[in-house]
Amino acid sequence: MKKALCVVCALLCGISVYTHDYVSLLSAIGPYEVNVINYESAPFSNNVYTKPLKQHFIEKSLHNEKIFKNELTVFYPETDTKEPLIIISHGWGDSKKSQMSLAQYLASHGYAAAVFSGDACLYPEHFLAAIKEAHALLRQAVQDPQSHLCNKIDIQHTAVIGHSMGGTAALHYALENTALKAVIALNPYNGGSKLVELVGGTNAVLGSNIADIKSPTLIITGTHDNLAHPEKSFAFCKNWNQHTPLAFFAIKGGKHAHAIDRIGNDYVGTFDAQKHSLYRAVIFSW
Repeated sequence: MKKALCVVCALLCGISVYTHDYVSLLSAIGPYEVNVINYESAPFSNNVYTKPLKQHFIEKSLHNEKIFKNELTVFYPETDTKEPLIIISHGWGDSKKSQMSLAQYLASHGYAAAVFSGDACLYPEHFLAAIKEAHALLRQAVQDPQSHLCNKIDIQHTAVIGHSMGGTAALHYALENTALKAVIALNPYNGGSKLVELVGGTNAVLGSNIADIKSPTLIITGTHDNLAHPEKSFAFCKNWNQHTPLAFFAIKGGKHAHAIDRIGNDYVGTFDAQKHSLYRAVIFSW
């Protein structure tokens, strides 16, 4: 953990370090070939990868039509061993398409990474329900001999990542599920301007009290996040316990959408290759 934290600090502070570890982290290509289940094309995303993946599979069972718009998409490395699982949640008004680049990056570095498109996810508590259901479906899949994920995922080693309201939900899922190995919240929503709060609320149901989390927790935001104000995101760190590692970073000039792979606008931020690579590297380091 200490080594990972040093890598995180160096990357975010812009320290010029040219070791193999730092360079490889910034690269979008990891050491493993990647396969995918239930791939979905992403015309307004997918700004990182253009090379077709080695193998595509379909598994209709990775779906709950009451919670998701379609099947979960899972990227996983081509290895002979079971790999840790990372569940990734999108934010409000978004879909799994903007998170597929992160999922593919993590898979190329030795993790199975699952993304979903939540249906009718309007508030953080809806995203929490979606993360729970995704985890449940993946638990079933790894026990199913007919699934491509059987003997591919170490379900006992699971981490959760979420962006915006999905980040808020990820933090609260870690509060409930103490077995998670790590939780990462990207620009987690805990309120913003009055106009934003008229649409997205103030996270009134889940709240910001997550001080009893047992999983190592990383929160990344941006100094210019106009949707999820950094100072309100920082409230998640209040009264933190002394036994769980916690890191909170604000990327200078960072906006709300810099964590995701999607064309946006000047207000929320749009895809930025350098910032996206920074997010990927920090996430993998943690």
